[in-house]
Amino acid sequence: MPPTRPSHTPRRGGRRCWSASPRWARTPAVRCAPGTESQTNRERSRRRPAGRWCRRRAGRCDRPDRRTDMDENGVCPVTAATGTGGGARVKDLPTAPMNIKAGTEFFQIVLQRAGDISDRWIEKGEVFRFPFPRVPWPLSIAVHAYADGWTAEAVSVNSARLARELYTRRLAALDQEDGKKSLSFVLGAQSPFLLRGPEHAQVRRAMASDLTPQAVERYRKTSVAVVDRMIDALPLGEEVLMHDFYSRVTQEIILRVVLGLDDGAELEEFKKLLYAVGSHITPSVKRLPGYMASAAFTMTALSGKALGDRTDTALRAVSPRAWWMKRHADRLLYRRIRELRAKPNDSMASRIIAFAETQSPAWTDRRIRDTLSSLLMAGHDTSVNAYSWATDYLLHDARARELLVTEARQGVSDRYMRAVNLEALRLRPPVWGLVPVADHDFELGGYRIRKGSVVFVAASAVNCDPAVYEDPYRFKPERFLDVEPDAPYGFITFGAGRHRCPGTAFYDTESRLVLHRVFGRLEMEPVLPQVGTTAMSFAMLNRPAERTPVIVRARVPADGVPWYRPVRGEAVAGRPTG
Repeated sequence: MPPTRPSHTPRRGGRRCWSASPRWARTPAVRCAPGTESQTNRERSRRRPAGRWCRRRAGRCDRPDRRTDMDENGVCPVTAATGTGGGARVKDLPTAPMNIKAGTEFFQIVLQRAGDISDRWIEKGEVFRFPFPRVPWPLSIAVHAYADGWTAEAVSVNSARLARELYTRRLAALDQEDGKKSLSFVLGAQSPFLLRGPEHAQVRRAMASDLTPQAVERYRKTSVAVVDRMIDALPLGEEVLMHDFYSRVTQEIILRVVLGLDDGAELEEFKKLLYAVGSHITPSVKRLPGYMASAAFTMTALSGKALGDRTDTALRAVSPRAWWMKRHADRLLYRRIRELRAKPNDSMASRIIAFAETQSPAWTDRRIRDTLSSLLMAGHDTSVNAYSWATDYLLHDARARELLVTEARQGVSDRYMRAVNLEALRLRPPVWGLVPVADHDFELGGYRIRKGSVVFVAASAVNCDPAVYEDPYRFKPERFLDVEPDAPYGFITFGAGRHRCPGTAFYDTESRLVLHRVFGRLEMEPVLPQVGTTAMSFAMLNRPAERTPVIVRARVPADGVPWYRPVRGEAVAGRPTG
């Protein structure tokens, strides 16, 4: 083995190798012989902190903390030893095409307007690597805003075939929580989206009984009353932003369902807070630098704390408004937890609090708070975006709109509405994609994915895979009439694997009710000549950039449109209710 060299010293004929930790914490870089790794290197690997990376040449690893390396024949020892790859030759990942169009798309991503381009990424290949620039410490600490140990390498998975392989044969190689680290400032560091293993399963059990189709039916009457009241308040003959309308509707429904709030000052206080938070995180380009600066000081792995124990409030000096909103939200949520503990009601929060107190050890109020905030925020923003896209597609498809209006005004079925929802979710998933992080080197589709890479599963690209869907870019609800989507591999709107969205049934049932009332009661015409473009919110959420403007021409009285009530034993969200 060659003698060791300092990590900041260039090797003969090679490139500089940097680490993402301070100079005093660096350990020498050691060049491993092809296909081998010494015991010394393995011991050093356990001592080195996460978050390091180095430049690579010739498809071999110069980092001593890498789990694997290819041998001189290009065979990955991990896949050969485990049988997952059969000892086949593993190729280096291709990079995304480098041309003027690619440069334009890069700036679209930076400016948070990337949703319109990712649906066609499969045309560039089933999988490719983004050639993101690598920078030395301390600039590299910015990646700590996104994931512990991220090497600044990102891989895009764009086909249903590879999504299936990833989540069936390679699941053990993925950390599905690390890539969601940036959500901690909004949802809390102990959010169900960030928990691992038994803790994650425990929180899902606490929410499961309230997110079934049968449970959602309990709230149908409340939801209809809220939607009808807000429809009656819409002005006629004027431009209305349906994205804002759906935001108000969803805020009130979810606050009543999750926290059990009735009319009064407390409900209004929570509504104002939810609207303020949604408005704050929408202009991501302005907000993300402050969050990244906060993460560099409070969320870094160099603190030695587990993710759930780190500070999840943005620094007041760099994000004063975010700091104030988090403190205000904490005051409201902790107060509501105390109220429900003293006087339980028929709400999701009451049942979660009761469940939490039966656990050993009992949940802290912080975990209860983060669970409730996740239900409020995740259930609100994604639903609003999904309603808006479904509305936009219907307004630009006269035949589909006519079929839906007829169904809604008859009030005897919501079969076509469900197909419309699924098709809109396929074309415009509310979340841009899934972001697991490679926990160690593994092979996918004959290519090597390196430890520390963010494996971005592009939802709109997978959902538009021509191998799964005929005419994939066309809005065609009929493709889902009495047919379930190829979830979770050809339809990953709700995620995949153990961390698939637990609120799928809740959204499926609630969305049919809301959109039935809107299209059954309102005669609308679009302001835009075609379906709007997308804009990213907080680097993950896929919202309509123009906020779905319409002109309301006429309104049918609420009692003139019956609302659909499933009978016992009828299928709801694809499952029997009886």
